[in-house]
Amino acid sequence: MLTPLRDSLTDRDSWYDVPCSGRLALELVSNQSTWILLREVYYGTTHFTDLARQAKVSQPTASARLAEMVDAGLLNKVSYQERGQRSRERYVLTDRGNQLMTVFFALMQWGDRHLAPDGGAVRLRHADCGAGVRAELHCNVGHTVTPDDLEVVPGPAIVNTEPLQEPGAV
Repeated sequence: MLTPLRDSLTDRDSWYDVPCSGRLALELVSNQSTWILLREVYYGTTHFTDLARQAKVSQPTASARLAEMVDAGLLNKVSYQERGQRSRERYVLTDRGNQLMTVFFALMQWGDRHLAPDGGAVRLRHADCGAGVRAELHCNVGHTVTPDDLEVVPGPAIVNTEPLQEPGAV
């Protein structure tokens, strides 16, 4: 099903210059090495040489991508020093970077379903109860939403936006 634009959104020229947050996010993470490096940090790899090796990217590529992610606020560089060793840095996910992992896991789930018919290399499960985990959309009230259930309405970057119902609102 299509989700056609309605009302004030049908005049695309009137809001053409308003940045698309989806496009901005894709520009930030539009290459495979960025995603794989983020995944490796999430999996606990934090040192530069280990990240480059685990992600199977060259050190110059790893350096460039990690610097971009630090600049974008997805990762922090934290200095540490082991006893008797020189000072080194490790990479850790910020809250912003951790939130992006939800998107990665949704992509992974899609890939498992459509590109790896026998399943992917890893699965996700809830650490507390052991149940499998799946990515899905929910409205602010808590209903499960499919793409067919969506409508596109003006966002806060466009004048005269409609407020959306927040959790707990009647």
